[in-house]
Amino acid sequence: VVVYYTNFQTKATSQAAGEVYSAFLGNFYADNTDGDTFGPHYRSASIRWDFSFHTIDLEARRSFAIAPNLTVRPFVGLKTAFIDQSVSSQWNQPIDTSEKTYQFNSATEHLEQNFWGIGPSLGVTLEVPWYTGPRHTLKLFGTPSGSLMYGHWTFQDLYTNDGPTSPTVPTTTSIAIDTSPITGASTMVSGVVGVEWNQIFSRATTTVRFGYESQIWLNQMQFYSYNMGRLNNLTSLHGGVLELSINY
Repeated sequence: VVVYYTNFQTKATSQAAGEVYSAFLGNFYADNTDGDTFGPHYRSASIRWDFSFHTIDLEARRSFAIAPNLTVRPFVGLKTAFIDQSVSSQWNQPIDTSEKTYQFNSATEHLEQNFWGIGPSLGVTLEVPWYTGPRHTLKLFGTPSGSLMYGHWTFQDLYTNDGPTSPTVPTTTSIAIDTSPITGASTMVSGVVGVEWNQIFSRATTTVRFGYESQIWLNQMQFYSYNMGRLNNLTSLHGGVLELSINY
């Protein structure tokens, strides 16, 4: 039985200038409460996306030597995940139209999507010896796995600007979008392939693994867009993996 904790965080930024349109719902309702036209568009904008990922895995494993050149290690377990995403955007110099005259200089809109889930997981590790010596071995390995979790998503969306919105709205506008939480199934699949080297010493065994891992989390991009409705897209994580372990 083994327990794993995984933490991964990243961020991305982008800027645009010219005639920049927002697809976020809060901006759509700025001086447009009845939704019959569109919200303001801007001369420039910037955006930052923050991603925070935490998982805890409890797994029970057992190895079977199917053949001299193949070892199979199936496992079952329990996966718990916490995935938080936020999108912070800054919108500058709204552009007047023939119908609208805007009086504020800039606006911000902040979106959050927070998820937690728990459920069973299963997978199998396949090991093929490449070279075997008296005190060390070199293997090829691959590990496909998956999990089906009970999941819960919550959402926030807050738009604010810095002055009178327009002659018809002579005050600062603050718009909070009330989006209902979602409870349902969350699925993830993953795969790892690589090379494993084992060195046996008198009192310990050192193992080094180098490979490539990919994880696909379905239903993890559910931000709301006024021109596309609720997005329901996958989130994928992938990259190189280096593991070092010493067993006494």
